[in-house]
Amino acid sequence: MKGKSKSNKRIDASRLITVFSVAMVLLVLGMTIVIGLGARKASQMIRSNIGFVAVVNPAYGQASVDSVRQILENAPFTDRLTVRDADEVLARWEEMMGPEELLDVNPFLPEFEVAVKEPWSRPDSLDRICEGLKSISCIDHVQHHSDIAGSINHSISSVMLLLILTGFALMVISVVLIANTVKLQVHSQRFIIHTQQYVGATASYIIRPYIRRAAVSGLVAALCASAALAGIVYYAMAIDPMAAALVTWAGVAVTSGVLIILGTGICAITARIAALKYIRRSYEDIFN
Repeated sequence: MKGKSKSNKRIDASRLITVFSVAMVLLVLGMTIVIGLGARKASQMIRSNIGFVAVVNPAYGQASVDSVRQILENAPFTDRLTVRDADEVLARWEEMMGPEELLDVNPFLPEFEVAVKEPWSRPDSLDRICEGLKSISCIDHVQHHSDIAGSINHSISSVMLLLILTGFALMVISVVLIANTVKLQVHSQRFIIHTQQYVGATASYIIRPYIRRAAVSGLVAALCASAALAGIVYYAMAIDPMAAALVTWAGVAVTSGVLIILGTGICAITARIAALKYIRRSYEDIFN
């Protein structure tokens, strides 16, 4: 009885360690998902301001300028169109750079600032749009933000790749922890398992309790991770307005659901694989 008590204590301690470890893994994974959702929303906000400025020459007549405006307003790539005359362009320049007292005449031309929709925010799409606009006679020149768009797309792709790799590494760690715990549980009850096999118990019947315990452990770990994640997000929203703008409670709720499914499912599947692999070993291997 004393040896059995020590064995049970070791198993309980191992289960607690596994629950804590899996909870920490799921917490980091949940933070990765939330950060990924926030990065996606931030990229959408940034891309919504990406576009170009078409500077027009009024010497071609007001009719030509109005035709350009109509073309840009009806274009499928236009998300927002801002029209500025020469005086407004000069006023914005003086606001950013300071008043120019030496200017006797306004050197600026009217311009159309276009923020494109997200599918057209890529550098190649902006280049094609700008090349097409340059063929219009009354357009003096076109300034576009293709370099910014390319940099943003590259940064987002790099961040998402890093998050995916991090999540994969964390999942591997959690699977190893769960498998080791299940093997310890099965090994401690190898005499009972051998007796069950001797009287004809099927493998699914034998491993069912281990799968159930692992699933419960995964559920507990996921609930703890979800609670910790909610606390971290609440604190981040309280101290940083940008976090409140990028992260939503709906996203946190979806992330918590994903963690519960992953925690329960991965623990149950890993327990099933580990237990089956162990009980299918030979009689001599089980007792060694």
